[in-house]
Amino acid sequence: MSDIIKDAHDADLSGRIQRETDPDAKHDLIDQIRRSIRVSDFVARFAAIESIDAGGRNYKSNCPRCKQAELMINNHREIIHCFNCGLGGNVFTYHMTRTGANFGESVIAVARAALGYPTPEEVNV
Repeated sequence: MSDIIKDAHDADLSGRIQRETDPDAKHDLIDQIRRSIRVSDFVARFAAIESIDAGGRNYKSNCPRCKQAELMINNHREIIHCFNCGLGGNVFTYHMTRTGANFGESVIAVARAALGYPTPEEVNV
């Protein structure tokens, strides 16, 4: 895991992202957060997942938008795709769709999950 987010707290990480003026550095920080947790591990915090191959690269789950079991999760490509409603994206897309959070809130939630902390949605269950 990146040293950048290892000791991050919500306010510290949020402030660091907002204060970063170099677009490349901001993009790199967000990319490090995205890569710090497998998409399937994040989805499994909220919904049941099922492995659909022996290598553990691809999983299936219920889509957060249409609620059908058509959401495919590819850990190798770090993406999700629903074959029913067309939802596609990455771990941030999944969180934003499931919770209604904005992008910044989703970045914080993914960073917290990567560090082993509960996301706000898990705390309020």
